[in-house]
Amino acid sequence: MARSMNGINNIEVNNIEFPDGSTISSASNLVQLDTNNNFTGNNTYNTNLPTSDVNPDLVDINNNTMLNRFSADKLYSADTNDYITAFSRDGTTGIITLTQADTGTPITSKNYTSITDNEITAIGTNTGAISTLTTNLNPCFKSASIDGQTLTLTPVSGTATGLTLPTGGGANAVLKDGGTAEDPQILSGVNRINVESEPNNTGDAINQFYADANYGDKLDFGFVQTNDIVPTADIPNISIGQPSASNPNQYGGALFMLSVDITPIKQGAKVLCNYSLVGEWERDSWDNMTYIAVATKNNDNTYTYNRVLRAVGSGNRSAGISGFNIKFHVDNQSTVEQSTGQFIDQSSSLNANQTYRFTPVIVNTGGLNPKKFYMNRTKIDGNSFAYERGCSSFIVQVLGYS
Repeated sequence: MARSMNGINNIEVNNIEFPDGSTISSASNLVQLDTNNNFTGNNTYNTNLPTSDVNPDLVDINNNTMLNRFSADKLYSADTNDYITAFSRDGTTGIITLTQADTGTPITSKNYTSITDNEITAIGTNTGAISTLTTNLNPCFKSASIDGQTLTLTPVSGTATGLTLPTGGGANAVLKDGGTAEDPQILSGVNRINVESEPNNTGDAINQFYADANYGDKLDFGFVQTNDIVPTADIPNISIGQPSASNPNQYGGALFMLSVDITPIKQGAKVLCNYSLVGEWERDSWDNMTYIAVATKNNDNTYTYNRVLRAVGSGNRSAGISGFNIKFHVDNQSTVEQSTGQFIDQSSSLNANQTYRFTPVIVNTGGLNPKKFYMNRTKIDGNSFAYERGCSSFIVQVLGYS
């Protein structure tokens, strides 16, 4: 039987037992109607939630207010689009759109472009000019080729264009096949031709690096000239005999002070040797000869003599290139003699990039044995106009290559 609790707030209640076995000892533990009840224990609503028709003003809602739907709507639903969930820009129109919603994931930041306000303003100002450039200019060329006198330019899109190169000579034009032996093309002013590769043909241009590497230390010409007077103690005393190819100083006649070194730059060198020897023999100046000894340079910078340039002897005959001119056959004290000669060395043993030493050698072929040769002076060498002095020289050069 249902009864209203109105009007029984003053009833005294002691030790009431409920069907579930729980008890209360005072009416103060009951929920009282038409009054304020203070819920101090743990209370649950397992079947029905409490309801309230109270619709408080927003200013009346505080931290201690139990909320119903009226209160919640006023606190949290004044605007249903609370945050931005999307950011987009139309690439054609340039319109930027912000999307707001009360559901979804809010965006925290968006880096759309690094273009500045000034740049955007400049684009807007020049829109007409940009449009004209886009629609009216021809596209760029992507490749070019030359076929004979035709230069073909191929654009990124569209049809290739062929341009005919001029064949006539302009005042400042240098043509591939232009010029003749009688009327060559001339490069004037400041012109630079880069040569980076090694030459393949004898007519190819070479650069300094190639020349330095291949010819810088390769001499194809050399000479020695001297008017030195050999001290009396060092004057060679030459015995009679024909020196061997391996020892040009076998009998004391090698003139090492006149030696010349050359290095042919190619195989098949033709080497011309010229000598002029001035001096006086101690005696029997008609019994003497001159020839040339040849040595090969070794890796340790020493030299090995192995060839001679002279006439081929027959039997016991002496062999050389030339003898001495005698000015006065009975005078052997105050009149110089001279031996001049030349020889072309065409030996197949002359190798490219190999250094050779050429040395004049004088030979005592008879008479006084041994006898001295006073180079560049007379025997007495008196301080008088009647006693001559002279110069001796030796020149070696490559004439060419076969």
